[in-house]
Amino acid sequence: MKNQNNDIMRSLVRALNLLDLFMEYKTELSISEISEKMHLSTSTVYRFVTTLSNHEYLIKNQMNKKYFIGPKLIKLGMIGIKSMEVGIRDYARPFLDKIFTKYNETVSLYTLNEYSRVCIDVRESTNQLRDVVKIGGSVPLSDGGIGNLFLAYMDKENLKKILPDINKDLESKFKKIRKNQYLISQGERIVGIKAIALPIFDSHNKVNYAITLSGPKERFPEKQDLEKIQYLSKISQELSKILGNFIS
Repeated sequence: MKNQNNDIMRSLVRALNLLDLFMEYKTELSISEISEKMHLSTSTVYRFVTTLSNHEYLIKNQMNKKYFIGPKLIKLGMIGIKSMEVGIRDYARPFLDKIFTKYNETVSLYTLNEYSRVCIDVRESTNQLRDVVKIGGSVPLSDGGIGNLFLAYMDKENLKKILPDINKDLESKFKKIRKNQYLISQGERIVGIKAIALPIFDSHNKVNYAITLSGPKERFPEKQDLEKIQYLSKISQELSKILGNFIS
């Protein structure tokens, strides 16, 4: 019985590793290509591929005899992404805790709500002088500050509804945000407050969430910006992956 269970587990791991190849190479793969990459015999790969195809996890291209991701996997992926987006606050919680523990500054998670940004979770600094952010607090994107991060990634149609006339300076600012994938805001909304914000990308490479670290500018010297950005960038990338994004 123990040997039988081991065989089942080994087969399951191999099947999962096989499916991982399609995520890694993002293309169609032939049996010989899978065999080479997994270091398995073509007969073994054929059995796995046939079983996965019979259950619609893979589909065979009849023209070139290669295989690609099937409807079952796509459906599972969509269900998973929807669940993750609904539970983004829960998934982000340990990451917010890590940032808060490291810096003891206010850490906020924002979501895009039409033409406003809304705080859906926060860890407030324990320092007496701090940036005070409340869960549920809504700020129009047009008010500047972190709102510019969402505006930078917004499609042109919706952007024009908020900002009918975009001057060259603002257009250049949005372009810089997209290139750097972060925003530093200093005193744009609240005098004396500095914030660093990074986008969280979803599976369609859209930005509906953002994470920020904010506090008095005196505790955010420019020489420390790069270290903070690099640390927050790792967090935002992890959260983006949770939402199904592997291309940001």
